[in-house]
Amino acid sequence: EHTTCIAYCFVKFPKHRPETMTVVHSKYRNRGYATELRNHAIEKREFKGHAVYSSVALNNPASLKSILKSGFSVFDVTKDGHIQLMKILPYEKNG
Repeated sequence: EHTTCIAYCFVKFPKHRPETMTVVHSKYRNRGYATELRNHAIEKREFKGHAVYSSVALNNPASLKSILKSGFSVFDVTKDGHIQLMKILPYEKNG
């Protein structure tokens, strides 16, 4: 039996801040996998009340669209052509 990884997402911590990275196999793009994985990674973890970051190259509109669908907002464009995005996850109210 052959198993293929079609997508993955992880949260890394450069400069002590959570940042998402999502990759989808080219055969499986444009199906919502990146958005779904990203949302799961940040909303099902202990990031409530924190800002989560992401970055995408200017020449990658599909990834930008996916990140925006996850509720991120653009806050900067770097000199090397990367769009910097951030999403603030609200604290959950207890009962």
